[in-house]
Amino acid sequence: MRHPLLTLPWRAVPRACRDAAAQIAALPPYQIALWPDGWELEAGAVLVGETHAMAEARRWYQSRDRRLGTQGTTHANRRGATPAASGMAGPAPGLDHIMRLHGVFVPRAVVALAGQRFPSEATASVALQLIAGDWIASQRRVLLTAPQSALALRERAWCGSRHRQLATADQVAALIEELLADCVQEGLATPAACAVRVRADAGFELRTWRCRISADLDHAGCVRLQASLALALIPWNRALIRDGAPTLLISVQVVPAAVTGRVVAGLDPG
Repeated sequence: MRHPLLTLPWRAVPRACRDAAAQIAALPPYQIALWPDGWELEAGAVLVGETHAMAEARRWYQSRDRRLGTQGTTHANRRGATPAASGMAGPAPGLDHIMRLHGVFVPRAVVALAGQRFPSEATASVALQLIAGDWIASQRRVLLTAPQSALALRERAWCGSRHRQLATADQVAALIEELLADCVQEGLATPAACAVRVRADAGFELRTWRCRISADLDHAGCVRLQASLALALIPWNRALIRDGAPTLLISVQVVPAAVTGRVVAGLDPG
């Protein structure tokens, strides 16, 4: 069944809106399931990432599993049986309905695909259609209610070619220090003593990195250094969509302050 927006008389809907709706209607199922930024194309293959919605749904499922596991263990100990044998390992009645009411429902089978790689777009679409066809159809209808906004949101998501190379705070700090030295060498920043502090933000299970750099510079110098670092980080960075807005995988803040932490090699002018 076609969406009403695609069947209205052409005068009733602005052309831009009709064109956007047609694009949404033509998208392959895997993109609808992983909207807006849950996939990457690599030489024809599809790598499944994780969207904000998938991460939030995972939290619900994990919370339910922990609660059910604890209850199941207690129940099993009383009866001398395992949680699985006592029937406690099955789906929680009503959980899907509750998640839908809160607007956070994503099928567990879709959430479990994060990190998987499909050899082609067709294979990815078939797999997603098989495990969540009805949900994908409903998601497409949701996107068609505001197709221009949906496409605009997708366009705000991007990822650098190396964004999956960083897994720890130490790796991020080492990269920042290397890029700081490169910025000075290229004349993009003034040599100055700097201290780098990296903090992981694992909210909603989507880990991002917040880098705070204390630099022996004035305000103008800090602004210049921050802008240079933001550009240098692009290959390792990613803009993921969270709560309808892009959020950087690695955010950088450079502030003028006395250096109290470690000094970045090659940047101490003294």
